[in-house]
Amino acid sequence: MSSNIIASIQPAKERLVNLLLEINSIELKSPEPDATIEQQEILYTMRNRTLEDKLRRIQLCIKTLQSISDDWLKYTRTITSTKKKEEEEKAFEQGNEAIITLIMHKEDVEQKLIQLSKEKRKDVE
Repeated sequence: MSSNIIASIQPAKERLVNLLLEINSIELKSPEPDATIEQQEILYTMRNRTLEDKLRRIQLCIKTLQSISDDWLKYTRTITSTKKKEEEEKAFEQGNEAIITLIMHKEDVEQKLIQLSKEKRKDVE
């Protein structure tokens, strides 16, 4: 499970890095001073589309990475609770073993007391 989560990080990370490199390479030049209003409008419309596309792609990468992060948190919580449960079960087993050992010692002591009682009666007779 953990290897799947870790493996899924790499493609999303690479996409994000590539997008950031693309964004850093975009040159946002001002329109030519003699450009018409229509030409400026076309330039800014294209620039807006490009930036919107890059923004959406970055948001998608971030959403993917957030989802992977959430999966990782769930996984680590599951591991923690599983380990805690295992520790509780181990303590329970140790407690049961201690009870069994105490019962055995108690029975041994009771046998010794019975034996001593019999020996005492023999000595009295």
